[in-house]
Amino acid sequence: MPEALSDALKFRQWQQALERNGIDLQDFTELHTVRKADGSVLFALLHARMQPPDAPALPPVVLLRGHFVSVLTCLSEAETGRRYLLLVSQRRGADGSWFLEHPSGMCDSTTDPREVALHEFAEETGLEAHRSELIALHAEPYYSSPGLLDEAGWFFALRRTLPAAELAALDGRLTGNAGEHEHIRLRVLPYAEGRHRLRSGMARLNCCLFEEWEAAQP
Repeated sequence: MPEALSDALKFRQWQQALERNGIDLQDFTELHTVRKADGSVLFALLHARMQPPDAPALPPVVLLRGHFVSVLTCLSEAETGRRYLLLVSQRRGADGSWFLEHPSGMCDSTTDPREVALHEFAEETGLEAHRSELIALHAEPYYSSPGLLDEAGWFFALRRTLPAAELAALDGRLTGNAGEHEHIRLRVLPYAEGRHRLRSGMARLNCCLFEEWEAAQP
């Protein structure tokens, strides 16, 4: 059976966020919902009446996408100390071109972003990581386009030292979940080059947050 929108985690999180901020969700119309192959909600376009206690009603169109995680992966070469970014390369529907991004994914089934980060990191890189390796770069999720989207990101970093031979073996490896239309090729690029080639605003934000975190370390 298809998942009802009201049962979807992303809908419940959005509704709870409205309540925390004193917004009265008076009613809504489900204009269109896209579901995964298993029937769970992927995206939902709504027309909603949302009334703040101290202002006019909010704009009525909302696109529910849910929260996501992004894991910047900084690899140091054991022999030299040179630093690299481990990135995923895949074509994106935004313009059909190849995008370099950090391992990332949607929080569709759990409210624990660390759990999602570990799962997506393993699925997209073929590497395993321990929970203690994840560096949380901020305390609250950051919203990507709050005028329309409920989408908010949790940004993490992970640092690891590998021999040069293992770094070379990672570059070009094919990964991803083909069942979710993921056809990913890993790229291991010198940190400055990889950062320069990022065209995703969220990927660049992850770099900025990581660099701020590093600068604050004793």
